[in-house]
Amino acid sequence: MSLMWNAMALIEQPEGNPSNQSVGGPVTAPATGPELKAVQGTPAGGTPQATPQGPNPMTLILMVGGFFIIVMYMNNRSEKKRAREKQALIDAIGKGDTVQTLGGEIGTVAEVRDTEIVLRFEDGRVRYTKAAIVAVLKSAKAKESSVVESKAESREGAGV
Repeated sequence: MSLMWNAMALIEQPEGNPSNQSVGGPVTAPATGPELKAVQGTPAGGTPQATPQGPNPMTLILMVGGFFIIVMYMNNRSEKKRAREKQALIDAIGKGDTVQTLGGEIGTVAEVRDTEIVLRFEDGRVRYTKAAIVAVLKSAKAKESSVVESKAESREGAGV
């Protein structure tokens, strides 16, 4: 029923171009003179006022680009830090250290070569590249230094 009323309202429009007229409303002429100035941001008195404008699209592009650069910088910085830590770990490996490989095997370092490490397991020896070492579980250097410290402490307590 309401569809029929809407169709009838469209038919009963006044003469003129119906495409730029609102349905059932009066047709008004475009503003001219002082009314036009007030609409554009300058009141009839002639004092300019700020017209509200949307955000500048260049600002949005710069903000997104700046955020992207910051994220990439932080990611690159953390990658370099991890690489330095891994290199320090590999450089600190010595004979007698207990290490874990990338595959999860745990063995004792038998030999250290330029790019390889020979690990001793219960069943035998296996060669690995230095990059395959993930962690040093026990360091032989720390073991020797703790033994030296404990001997020095025992001598002091004995009065020697």
